This record gives sequence, structure tokens and C-alpha cells, in this order.
Amino acid sequence: MDRIGAELTRRYRISLTKQGKNASGNLNRSIRHRVIQTDYGVELVHEMAAYADFVNKGVQGAQENKAPKKSNAQSDQLAAWGDSPYRFGKSKFPSVPAGKIDAWAVKKNVEGTRDESGRFTPRKGMIRAISRSIYRRGLVPSLFIDRPYNRMKKQNLRTIAQAVAKDALDYVRLIIEG
Repeated sequence: MDRIGAELTRRYRISLTKQGKNASGNLNRSIRHRVIQTDYGVELVHEMAAYADFVNKGVQGAQENKAPKKSNAQSDQLAAWGDSPYRFGKSKFPSVPAGKIDAWAVKKNVEGTRDESGRFTPRKGMIRAISRSIYRRGLVPSLFIDRPYNRMKKQNLRTIAQAVAKDALDYVRLIIEG
């Protein structure tokens, strides 16, 4: 199980990196796995930053039927976006925090934050426009957890079945032997 957990952790990190979801690298560095012994066998647990679910499942915008404009979003990402449990404009997400967008723009060196001479240019207007667009259209799901997990599950179905069978056999022996 530890080998599967380590491989999943590696794939989650690769998926984030390939999608450019590493502005600060905090999410990538926060991904960890543990194998926990329970009364019924073992359990694989992944822990990561609190906002990982938003990145994975996306956030719907405040405007109905307005998918985020993102040319490289795949059809499964846009389908998942419609199923996201998160939405801007509702109680938990009344707005997009402009300070967070500003920090992201600095880290990503978004065009327009510096002029040709390398001097800082006012970016309040740009930050306001980005925040408004995110609020209205939402964030496309990255599926950085779902895709690798589903692929790994398919690839390791036999290994998982054998482990479950072994755990079941061990449990039956434990009951019989008292």
C-alpha cells in the first residue's frame, strides 16, 4: 500500500505541474500519504492543503451556464466543472479575494505587471478584471486528484483485489482462531 501511496503522490504532483498549478508550490509540497493500520486492515490516506479540493473540483462562477474560458480545458474538466459543489456568489464564496489574485499575479509575472523598462506598472485594474472574470465564470477543475487516482485504480485493480482477499482471509482466520 505504501508503494501505491507513493506513486499516487508522485502522479498528483506531476499532474499539478503539467497543468501549471504551481504558482507558489505550496499545494505540491503539501501532498503526503500515510498507510494506517485499522481493525479491518490497512487504509491509504492522502493529506494536502485545505484548498486542494477547490483546485481539483473547480469552482462554478456566479453567472449560470458560463463555463470558464480556457482553451486547453479538456471535455472531462468542463463536465466536472458543472458538477462542482463550490460556487462563487453563494454564502461561502461571496467574492474573489483580490489580494490573493494580486499575489498570484506577482508570482506568475502576469503580463502587464511590468513595462518595457522593467518598472512596476499599476496593476489594480488588471487584478480587478481578473477577479471579476473568475467570480463570473469560475475556475476550471484540474482533476489533479481524480484523473491519476482513476488511472491508478484501473492499473492496480489486481493488486488491490489480492490485498483485499488477503485481508479478508486474515480476518476470517482471526475470528476462527479466536
